[in-house]
Amino acid sequence: MNSGKVIAVGPGGRDREGKIIPVSVKEGDTVLLPEYGGTEVKLGDK
Repeated sequence: MNSGKVIAVGPGGRDREGKIIPVSVKEGDTVLLPEYGGTEVKLGDK
């Protein structure tokens, strides 16, 4: 499996009543990504 480092998170999603559901990860966390998941991003030469 691939892994990645969380670089930013938003406030979370909202439920049907409009209340915020917080995300379960924070900046700096290492997360596992499925083999064909995630979005590849290029920055400069990387």
